[in-house]
Amino acid sequence: SSDLLLNIEEERERVAGFSLAPLQRSEKAMLKEILKGLDEHVCPVKELIKVLILDRGYWGADFIMGLKKRYKVNVVTRARDNKLDLVKNINGLLKVKDLKWSKTREKRSRLGEIEVKSIGLQNLEVYDKNGKEKGTLNAVVSDEYDKNGKRLLDEKGRERSRMYYITTMPTEKNPYKIMQHYLNRWVI
Repeated sequence: SSDLLLNIEEERERVAGFSLAPLQRSEKAMLKEILKGLDEHVCPVKELIKVLILDRGYWGADFIMGLKKRYKVNVVTRARDNKLDLVKNINGLLKVKDLKWSKTREKRSRLGEIEVKSIGLQNLEVYDKNGKEKGTLNAVVSDEYDKNGKRLLDEKGRERSRMYYITTMPTEKNPYKIMQHYLNRWVI
């Protein structure tokens, strides 16, 4: 198993930390070790990292909120899958509330010109496995459309899945910016 912490700021791309371990080693534990080492031996993590982008996986609300609390950094990640309780709660909110989605046109190397519709949701309650409230996180939800306004299709001809970005950052003013943090993780 390996963890790699990269700075993806344009013109300053570099490795900020890394960890190698046997496959059974937890990525969470490895990331904690990297951040602790940076904090102790380099500088406070908040001076080095403004937004920590975690690749899609199961990080958990406690872990994400813990990073924000301990290191004072914002976190952006994608929800691992649509079966998570938080995603179900988000979809429920989208059904019952009349919310305004924003539209952005963008050009993707593989998809060409597309339209992205996104919405930011604030203060979503998150719970532990025992149903105890642990705090709140924010989310951005997005759907992708072709230039004619039809949902993009996957390789099997089905509508591409809706994307859910979970974050500690405010999302209501510019949800697209939160998405861009995550999408730009592949810039290097």
